[in-house]
Order: sequence, then structure tokens, then C-alpha cells
Amino acid sequence: MLKRVNKAIEPLPLNNKEDLIEVVKDFLDFYNLNTMTREERLSLLYTLKNSIDKEIEKLLEIQKDFEAYLKHIKRAKEVEELKELHFKICQLAIKDFLENRSPRNLHHICTYGRDELTKKLILMVEKEMEKEGFGLPPVKYAWMSMGSEGRREQTLNSDQDNLIVYEEKNKEKLNVKLDDFIIRKLTKIDLKEEKRDLSSVDFLDLYFEIFANKVVDKLDFIGIKRCKGGVMPSNEKWRASFKKWEERIKGKVTYGTGLLTVLDIIIIMDLRFVTGDEELGNNFMDMVHSLVRSNEALLTEMAESLILMPIPLGVFRKFILEKSGEHKGMLNLKLGGWAPLVFTLRIYAKKFDVKETSSINRIKELTDLKVFDKNFSNDLIFAYQVLMKNRILRQIELFPNMEGDNFLDPYQLPEEEQDALKKALQIVEKLQKKAHDHFFAGGFVQ
Repeated sequence: MLKRVNKAIEPLPLNNKEDLIEVVKDFLDFYNLNTMTREERLSLLYTLKNSIDKEIEKLLEIQKDFEAYLKHIKRAKEVEELKELHFKICQLAIKDFLENRSPRNLHHICTYGRDELTKKLILMVEKEMEKEGFGLPPVKYAWMSMGSEGRREQTLNSDQDNLIVYEEKNKEKLNVKLDDFIIRKLTKIDLKEEKRDLSSVDFLDLYFEIFANKVVDKLDFIGIKRCKGGVMPSNEKWRASFKKWEERIKGKVTYGTGLLTVLDIIIIMDLRFVTGDEELGNNFMDMVHSLVRSNEALLTEMAESLILMPIPLGVFRKFILEKSGEHKGMLNLKLGGWAPLVFTLRIYAKKFDVKETSSINRIKELTDLKVFDKNFSNDLIFAYQVLMKNRILRQIELFPNMEGDNFLDPYQLPEEEQDALKKALQIVEKLQKKAHDHFFAGGFVQ
């Protein structure tokens, strides 16, 4: 990066991020007050300054564009504008990733951008509900995210994973909010019909069903796809009052009964507040966290399913590829590496009372708690970065379609990247073994 010319160090042009790192290394290697002339020191300092200035300029360019999109979201009047802005945010995330290869940067752009889009859409839906005669939300509510959205790990191809929790109100107090016209709208009673008994009708659920369907439709329209597994508040399983949610979760966690499955509880463990009443959202997260963590048997059951997920590495560290179907000859990055890594970290987080939802921050907190040592912590972060980087590159290759983005042919990668992928999968396998020792062999993970 730096070369000596007539006892001076001549600055060379900065071309990429690696050059900045080389300049910093050279600065640390060369810069010495006792052995360098003033000219040499100035030359080296100017080289460092120029390199830093150019790196800052690149970062500020991305930041400037991102902030402009966020401002546009706030003043948007039509859903069509938000669709265009979502596409631009994805393009910006791609540009930034190709320059920096940072999964966490891409997570930030996609997650924060979609949070703002969701907030705007929900404001639009509130106004639409009022305009159509349903009125504004009659009680406090919180729109919560789960999955990659809850972990702040969204990528170009993340879908909807949300629920609604709302305040409980008795019928007398609720009637103050819902006049006769709105009640008739919600229950679809013709104004000419005679009044009938509505004592068993859950007006709040009716209201939030209509509300949620509108939000889900609009999210899908702008490019945030519906969840194939139905994890959306348009599905009655994923909307309820605080009291009913508590009954549902307690039913599964304590008694193993009710509407929710073990997989549902695993999904709920990545809860994050997005918009609505923040106090209600925080109270809901505390309730869920407390109930799930209190049941050791449930955590063990969850851990068992994750430990048994096969890692696609065979003898002599050869990749195990899909043997049939549409993706024959390809590696399933999601089920084979990313899912067992992220989901096992999720179980550890609940076990050790870690409130963080992002995988990297969970690793760091678990390391602070001495659950993982520093070397293994670094290995886990390496594995996460490698697996996520390959998933994102595959998404970029397929953008904007992105069907089959979880599959790739590992033998098309350069040998160095194949080795990195194999190492990442081995680290995930090691995490599974540690989880087995902790949850089933009575050992404490060191």
C-alpha cells in the first residue's frame, strides 16, 4: 500500500475497503516519532487522512440516500409510493452489501426501512378504518414482529411475521367507543334488520380482524410477502387481547394444550415491538419471556428438535446435497446451517435470561455470562457471517424474484469460500453438541 521514495512514503490511491485496512496497518507499522522525518510522517498522515475521508464519503453517501427514503416514507400519501420506496431500499441494501460485504449493514437497512414502512401503512389503515365508518382503534394495541424481523435480521427476501396484542375492555366501557353504527358495520347487520342478541360477539376481534387484513394486504402489495406459514394477525391465531394471549401461552407452556404449538412458541420467542402502544408491547414481551423461561421441560423439548437437525457435511468434509426435486445437487443453506445456528442461540437466550433478540448480540451476551468462551464466541460469529453472506449473495443473484434463495451449489464457489462454508457448518455442528451436553447430559457449556 505504501512505498518508500527518496526516504519518503508516497501516498497511493484508495480503491476499496481492504486498502483502508492496509493503510491503517502500514500506519501502525511505520509511524515512529524517533525514526521518521517530518516529511515522512506528514506523507503517512496524509495517506491515512485521505483513505479515511474517502471511506467516510462512501458511508455518508449510503446514509444520505437512506435518510432521504425514510423522510419520503413519512410524507407519502399513497401505497404505490411505499411500494416504490421499498424497492429502492432493497436496491440500496444491495449496493451497500456489494461494497462492504456486511450482513449486519444489510440487516439494518432492510429491518429499519421495513419498520418505517409498516408504521406508515398502519397509520394509513387507521385513517382508512375511520373513513369507512369503523372508527379509530377502540383500545390500545401493539403491532409486534417475530422471526428475522423480530431479531432485526431481515434480508432482501424476508416475509411477514407479525402478531397483534390489544387491551382488554369490558362490554360497558367498550360501548362508549363503539356506537350503534360501528357495531352494525362490524357485525354486517343490515340497518333494516331487527336487533338481535350480540352479547357473545367479540367486537374487538372483529375490528382487529378487518384492521389486520388491511395491513397484511398492503404489506404484501409493497413487496413484503405474506408468510407461507400464516404467521400474520389476519390469522386469528396471531391476534388476541393481552388476557387471551396469556391464556394461550400459559396453556401450551404449562399444560401442553390449546391453540399454539411448540413451533409457535419458538417463533414467539423473537418478539419485538414495532408500533402502537409501547408499554403494552413491552408488558406483553415480559409476560411471554417469563412464561417460556419458567418451563425447563419445554426448553428441553425445543432444544431436542434443534439438536437433531442434520448438518449437510459428510465423511471427509464433503457437502451433502439435495438428492432429488427442484433443487437437486444443491445445498440447503437455511435448514442445513442457518436455522440450527439461529434457533439454538434462541433457546440458549431464553435459558440464560438474555433479552436480546439479534443472533450476534445473543452470542455476545452469552459470552459475557460465560456460557461460551471467547474463542467459541468468535467462531459462532464467523459461522453466522459466512452463512448469511452466502444467503444474501444468492438473493442478490436472484433479485427481485428470489425463489429458491436458500439453495446454492457450493462447488461453484471459489475453493477458499468452500472451505469457509465447511468451517461454518462444522461450528454449527459443534454448537449442537454443546447444546446436547447442556440440556441432556447435565453438563454446563464451557
